[in-house]
Amino acid sequence: MSIQTLDVNFQRVREWAEARNLIEGATPKDQFAKLIEEISEFTIGIDNDDEAEIIDGLGDSVVVLTILAAQTGTDIETCIAMLDDELEIANHFTGILSKAQSVDGLIHTLFNSVGELANGISKKNLTKVQFGIGSSFRIIEAISFRFDTTIEENFDKAYNVIKDRKGKMIDGAFIKEADLASYGVAS
Repeated sequence: MSIQTLDVNFQRVREWAEARNLIEGATPKDQFAKLIEEISEFTIGIDNDDEAEIIDGLGDSVVVLTILAAQTGTDIETCIAMLDDELEIANHFTGILSKAQSVDGLIHTLFNSVGELANGISKKNLTKVQFGIGSSFRIIEAISFRFDTTIEENFDKAYNVIKDRKGKMIDGAFIKEADLASYGVAS
């Protein structure tokens, strides 16, 4: 894994989100809903054998996790490191994310991690939030591998799509400029 590539993009996404008021102007619950949307996007892509949709959804999910971490007072790097530093947890995930694990099994495991994340958000438990973000990241990384791509490539593509995106915050959600008309808002 190219930590340098990821670290640069993590920082770029935080700056992008800050400039669009996504860190302070939205809630973790709003961002969690966006995470579910992005996970649904790549699972639908898997069902439809749509490689572009899979890659887009995987990358977008990491963008959302990065923003969600910032909203909850941490950063995604800390969440990943926390998971990796816990030897017992790391050994557990080594088994779960083995090369023999099916994509369906990985998605099931991802939803378990996302459930932990939801629990942490609702109870304002930073440790559970960090675990949920870190484990979700590692599982998305494993799913990326199953589709002969890397999390770095997917995340980089996602960032390059959003980096110049403009829009407005509406009820705690960032609505891209192209979609504003459907909300009855002028761009």
